[in-house]
Amino acid sequence: MNEYAFFGAPQLKRDPLGSVTENMFASLWLVSLFISGPACTMVSVPSTRSPTLTYFIATALPDTLQAKAGKGPTQYGSDIMSASTPPGLHPPPSADTPVFGQVVSIERIGGKGADAIAERIKRGERKALLIPWAYQANCSPVLWTGSARWNEPGSVGLFSAQLRPESEWVSGLPTFDVGAAWHQPYPSGEFLKYDRQRGDRSLPELNVNELFDLYQVLPTPDSLESVGSVAIQPARSWARAHPDQAKRWPATEILDMLEFLAKPEHR
Repeated sequence: MNEYAFFGAPQLKRDPLGSVTENMFASLWLVSLFISGPACTMVSVPSTRSPTLTYFIATALPDTLQAKAGKGPTQYGSDIMSASTPPGLHPPPSADTPVFGQVVSIERIGGKGADAIAERIKRGERKALLIPWAYQANCSPVLWTGSARWNEPGSVGLFSAQLRPESEWVSGLPTFDVGAAWHQPYPSGEFLKYDRQRGDRSLPELNVNELFDLYQVLPTPDSLESVGSVAIQPARSWARAHPDQAKRWPATEILDMLEFLAKPEHR
């Protein structure tokens, strides 16, 4: 697999109690329960790689730029993060609503649109603009109310985001909508600490390049759904080739979840 094919796609599952589970990165699993109305819990660990999102390691810069809201982060392969608005929730902002984003410098990239951006990187054009978004009870996006400079300048992280059409780039920079930005990037996302607490804290976590490499071998949702155990063989091979990394968070959680989802009774 080349470096530009990579992870994190949604996959809807219905459990025996009638709840709906969606797996996604953004860096994210979206778990939506529709028992008494729309509700959502996000857990910042991936299990599959998305054909609709772009993934990259980037260094945060101090600069911010103004943009327009546009459509926001809607391309997640489901109706959960969409323009639809159940009663009691905020409607999406108008496309012309001013928003701000943070400039980053991209080092490695995979996923949708990665080939073109990789060519820019080869020419020394590494900068991109990341527009952060918050989310509400049904996981649909709402305007970010924190600082556009939500990443400490100089920090390095692994992001997942939706690349805007080139006609909507700001100042000529590739422009991304970052859904659920509280969970991003790895490893410094504000909400990642809650997931990390469930792992073995005696071992160091994967660094961003190690996690990027693991994500390259994750299955797509369609392959996991159709061929299960066969689809996760590359991830099993990775674990055998990297036994020390496979014991560290979040690899432990990712690999365990893949084994769970690959079982016929869970597909």
